[in-house]
Amino acid sequence: MAWTRLQRRFLDEYIRDFNATLAAIRAGYSERSANHYGPALLRRPHMAAAIAARMAEETWRVRAHADRVVLELMRVAFSDIRAYLVAGKDEGAGALTLKPAVQLMPNETAAILFLSTGSRNNGPSIRLHGKKRALATLARHLGLDEQRSFIDPRTDLDETARLRRALLAAAGVDEPKALPAPAEDTC
Repeated sequence: MAWTRLQRRFLDEYIRDFNATLAAIRAGYSERSANHYGPALLRRPHMAAAIAARMAEETWRVRAHADRVVLELMRVAFSDIRAYLVAGKDEGAGALTLKPAVQLMPNETAAILFLSTGSRNNGPSIRLHGKKRALATLARHLGLDEQRSFIDPRTDLDETARLRRALLAAAGVDEPKALPAPAEDTC
C-alpha cells in the first residue's frame, strides 16, 4: 500500500505521545476530522505494523543508551589507579609518573575526573571519578542492594560460627583457641 504524506507524518507524530487525535492534528488533518482519522488510521494493518516496528526500534535505542550508561558506570566502578602510573626514572623512594595519554585505553580514560600535566612547581596529577558512588549505582541497578541477608548472632549462633570459620579459613588464619577462664580470687 502506498503511504500518503499525511499518513507518514501521522506515524511520526503518533510515536511522540501515542495520542491519535493530537497526532492527526499535528500531521495536518483538520481539527474537526482528527477525532475520526486518528483512531481510523490506527486500525489500518499497515499503520499498526509500522507503529510496532517504530516502537521496537525505539525500545532498542533506549536499551542501547541504558547499556551505555551501565558500561560507563562499570568503567568508573572497576577502575584501578595502577593502570595510570608507571615507575619513574628515579628508582628511589617509589617515584611514580603518569602514563602517557596515548598508552591509556578508552576504559581507563573514561574514569578520569581530573588530569593535570603539572606546572613548574608541581608534578602531574590525576583524580578518578568516585568508585563508591558508581558501585552503589551499579548495585542498585543490578538489584544487589535488595538481596542482603543478615544473620543475627543472638538468634543463629550455629550459622554465625560456621560463617566465622569459613571467613577465617578463606583468609588463611587459624581459629584462635579459647582463652582459659580467669581464676577466681580466693582471698
